[in-house]
Amino acid sequence: MLRNQLFTLNNTSRRLFSSSSILRTRSNINNIDTTQQSKPKPTEAVWLTLYAKQGCSLCDKAKVVLDSVRVNPSLNKTLNYQYVDITDPQNNQWWDAYCFDVPVVHLDRYNQKQPVKFMHYLNEEKIVEEINKDFE
Repeated sequence: MLRNQLFTLNNTSRRLFSSSSILRTRSNINNIDTTQQSKPKPTEAVWLTLYAKQGCSLCDKAKVVLDSVRVNPSLNKTLNYQYVDITDPQNNQWWDAYCFDVPVVHLDRYNQKQPVKFMHYLNEEKIVEEINKDFE
């Protein structure tokens, strides 16, 4: 049984499921549950997935940067967000891919074959610029 714990990060409340790999949040624009693994259908929608692990100071900084991105007034796209803890046993594929590279952010669009990746030190301006790009 999952045990919910509430905590506050950078003045934003989130739920952390201590036995789960996904930090469930709601989109700040359209309230779509971002824990689903399908891509968004509207071409304006963008998905951000943060691959991170507990005890990683760069991952903590990345969360703060992504919190800023999510409330950035210059965003012109619908933004969906999810967090994946790569240390969870059900996320072995992400551990194998990113155990030495966290934090990693995948920016994915409906009409895009491969996600745009940001690694290690995240820059809010570059992420917002990439989100706002018209991609066809």
